Amino acid sequence: MSEGPSLDVERLTEQLQDLGLTEYQSRAYVAAVELGEARPSKIVEESGVPQARIYDVIDDLSEMGLVEVHEKSGGKTVGAPAPEVALDAYKERHVGEFAETVDYVSSELEKTHEQEQATAGSVTVLSHSESANRHMRQAIEQAEWWIALSLTPERYAELEDEILDALDRGVTVRLVATTSDLGASVSAGEYPDDLLVRSRQLSDLLVASDRSYGVYSGEIPTSDERSYHVVTNQNLVLQFQQYYEQIWTSSRTVQEPQRLPRRYLDPWRAIVDLQAAFDNDEPLEARVVGHETGSRVGGTWNGRIVDYELEGPIDADYKVSIPVKATLLIDVDGEEYSVGGWKAAVEDIAAEGLEISRIDQ
Repeated sequence: MSEGPSLDVERLTEQLQDLGLTEYQSRAYVAAVELGEARPSKIVEESGVPQARIYDVIDDLSEMGLVEVHEKSGGKTVGAPAPEVALDAYKERHVGEFAETVDYVSSELEKTHEQEQATAGSVTVLSHSESANRHMRQAIEQAEWWIALSLTPERYAELEDEILDALDRGVTVRLVATTSDLGASVSAGEYPDDLLVRSRQLSDLLVASDRSYGVYSGEIPTSDERSYHVVTNQNLVLQFQQYYEQIWTSSRTVQEPQRLPRRYLDPWRAIVDLQAAFDNDEPLEARVVGHETGSRVGGTWNGRIVDYELEGPIDADYKVSIPVKATLLIDVDGEEYSVGGWKAAVEDIAAEGLEISRIDQ
């Protein structure tokens, strides 16, 4: 055996077992490193591995890349490559295998989790901020039409990547940036150009995605504890959206780009936003995704906007108050259709969502 620094064989053996080697493999590997190059019988003598097991153990170590077996005239010899190189390669392989295993297990368990979540009810109460962030990210990632956000600048930064992706998908995103300092200012240059932004002091945290996913947390100044309500029921998420209108209309305007196309959940908000353009007969068209109210057959309709109806039992500010009727009239290949919201009964089409563009675009 070559001279060198003494090894704490027992400790190394235990740690190699922590890395996934068996006790015999660990002892044989330590012996192979100590001996340099040696015959299996010498490794038996040095490691204490039984003679009957040594060839299987050496084969295992060879497959792991920890030793090399050489055929010589006098029989086999076993040598250990530089441990730093061999163990680095061993680590990379096992990290990769571990990651694949985690991904597989995660994927399979997620299927079960989603199935359970689907039957577990529509409201979940969370107390952990990171769990709430995960739900907020999922809500934003799933949005197709419209996202309402009430966030602190810090929370916005945590969700910014998902928000930018939503804007890139063409989703309309509105943000109320909330501050705790009365003198704090929010400027347009801090946010993407396509983001609709207003600001106010002390607002509830809220994320509402289409009608499908909502996360809400109310501000409680007298308590350090914070709970988050996660909602996936369409009617409840719609209540979040409508509550958000009060927050939005009572907040200071930071930036409100008027560029089209823009998406909406229903004609109500589209009419409120674009009423001046409709009144001026600007050439606008709508892509409506929804279903026929009579047959319930789903479809997509594309047509020029020819008129609108917005009314209630009394005169009101329909930026906040929900109208009794909010209808768009569109011309599709010479035939006029009335478009209402997702619960429309008297209009021709109930809209799940709509996108309005300029005809000259």
